[in-house]
Amino acid sequence: MPNIKNIDINWRCLVRVLGAISLSVSVSGGAHAQDNGAPVFPYRPSVSSPALLPLAGQLEFELGWLRLKQDDVRRDSVPFLFKLALNKEWGVLFGGEAGVANRIDHTGTHRGVGDLNLVLKRAFLIDDASAFGIELGSKIATAKTSIGSGKNDLVLNGIYSRDLDSVHMDLNVNLMHLGSVETGSASMQKAWSASFFQDQSMTNGALREK
Repeated sequence: MPNIKNIDINWRCLVRVLGAISLSVSVSGGAHAQDNGAPVFPYRPSVSSPALLPLAGQLEFELGWLRLKQDDVRRDSVPFLFKLALNKEWGVLFGGEAGVANRIDHTGTHRGVGDLNLVLKRAFLIDDASAFGIELGSKIATAKTSIGSGKNDLVLNGIYSRDLDSVHMDLNVNLMHLGSVETGSASMQKAWSASFFQDQSMTNGALREK
């Protein structure tokens, strides 16, 4: 049977997105007056994060439904994310899983609230088509051990985003310090990911990631 404690670390590589909604509210009267009707750009449900931040002063909220299956473990969760840019360079992200159901064959189902994530983000704008970004985040172990690892994690993520004609690319390289590790495994983990997204219409798009 797989180790349940590591599922919350690797779920981003295994999930299937079943649905997501997003909305925004202005937290600044001035920003609302200047950018009335400003578009919302939800983060695509992929492994890679974009370098750019939302519109400054606009609080965005995302809610989704994720499903994971690994060996004899099935996991359903309701992730959420609040995004707030203080300006074009600095922003904060706060999210987590509002509900989790871990179903393990022959042993039953564990339900509860998942871990929380707090991220400080810095964007470095190069031009209209490209940007670098840095994210410093912490996973706060609020879930019970049957759902999460029970330990806090730290992650440093470097991002490069670029528009390639009609295709948008996000390249991520990250370093993570795990609070809970298996015997023989290192607490420091390195990874990289890339996603390529092409808008096909106002409501549809195509995503490819590695």
